[in-house]
Amino acid sequence: MKLQVLQHKTVQIPAGGPKTKTPMDHMLEGWIPVNRKAVKSLQERIRKGEFNSDRKVLLDEIKRDVGLISYLFKYATEEAELVDDPMLLLSEAPLDKVDQVMSKMDDLIHSNAFSNVLKPQALRMRHSLISCVTAEILAEKQGIDPHLAYSVAMVRQLGLALVAWNYPRIYTKALQTVADSEEDIEIILHRILGFSPRQIASQITLKNPSCDLRIGLGLAHSPEEAEASVLGRQLAIIAGLSESFAAMNDPDNFPLITRRWESITSDLIDILGPQALALLQEKVTKIAENYKELPYLGLDTELSVEKSLEIANRKFAEFQFNQNAAASKVPEDMQQRLLRVYSLIRPHQTSPEALQMLVIDCIPASGFKRGCVFLGNGHNDLIPRLRIGERALDAYKSIPKLNHQSNDNPILEALQSQIPIKRDETVMFGERVSSVSGLIGNNDKPGVLYLELDEDLAKLGGFEPVQRFKAIRLCLNQCLNLRHGNYV
Repeated sequence: MKLQVLQHKTVQIPAGGPKTKTPMDHMLEGWIPVNRKAVKSLQERIRKGEFNSDRKVLLDEIKRDVGLISYLFKYATEEAELVDDPMLLLSEAPLDKVDQVMSKMDDLIHSNAFSNVLKPQALRMRHSLISCVTAEILAEKQGIDPHLAYSVAMVRQLGLALVAWNYPRIYTKALQTVADSEEDIEIILHRILGFSPRQIASQITLKNPSCDLRIGLGLAHSPEEAEASVLGRQLAIIAGLSESFAAMNDPDNFPLITRRWESITSDLIDILGPQALALLQEKVTKIAENYKELPYLGLDTELSVEKSLEIANRKFAEFQFNQNAAASKVPEDMQQRLLRVYSLIRPHQTSPEALQMLVIDCIPASGFKRGCVFLGNGHNDLIPRLRIGERALDAYKSIPKLNHQSNDNPILEALQSQIPIKRDETVMFGERVSSVSGLIGNNDKPGVLYLELDEDLAKLGGFEPVQRFKAIRLCLNQCLNLRHGNYV
């Protein structure tokens, strides 16, 4: 696992007069909701002295509520000049003071309540729980303070949770952007809001974090500073893997991360052993019991790789399909075949399985019986690289790009055209055929897709070979991971 250093500019919170409300003010006044019934029960147990001799049990109870633990962090670190371990500070806080802070929380959550929860907000709570639990277990297995790893994971999640509850429309918009791209949601929200959610959360809860915590949070001032702390890098790696695992279990909003499930689960198994997923499922289910009595929260704690991957593949296929402007203009049966191809495409790499399905299933069923993909060899020649249909590949001869008889050769003509070239009843490769040829790739890696029409299918009413060709051509580009050129 590699450490990605995220550099954030310092957020300056303006002083402002009485009527000026900063983002920090807004989020402080609308804290993440807590399970009030569970908090009241916990206060009664504090007052009875149940935790006087065992603070660990108290901390374990507090960690079951994301809103409660995050706000108590804020209280515990207020007076500290430098925060090394917020969980330690909380464990040393007087119990009567902890009880008083819990009582004050009602004033902070009046505008945010679980009874008004939106699905993106509930999902963010789920991400927070999974991330924090996973980070704690990973750290303990590697001999790192689990409380410290939990603290880092919690603060990294807190900024996103506060945005979800206080700027729900903006957060939902950011989620939609994430689903269609590989961009980090933290970066998207920073761009929209003008401040870093993670840095705001750090300023609220930690005030002045130590170098280790700052690096673990991904708020290093420079790459050089990040390299200076081994513990900070370890915490950042643990938090990053934990966040990826949480996102992997939210395929509707993070389909691209879900499709990386093999590398994510491999990293987890390397640390936790072959039963890693079962262990994490058990821990997440247990800690989420605090929210089970809140049915309107709809907190699903099932961690299913198979289910998540199925949803992610469908979402990614739909996204790729929607990027193909011609795909929506072809018949329904061809659209369904294209969607099956797209479900096999892998981002940023050649996708052999998708390519095979396109060539063997989709293209023949779309009205093209034979064809070939020609690619440039860097020496002014087009070389046949992939046959389509029963004709042997060596039957397609290499074509010199410098051939001056391009008007007699639709493949060469296509190389110089922004639109597909359709030819009827011309002799190609020893046979009289009707064909469509078009440019694929781009100026850096140009090629030509050449397809011959199935005459029987072409005679059917409503058959539009050029429109079908356009849909196939863009899908081919995506299968081969070729950047699409400026052609139509």
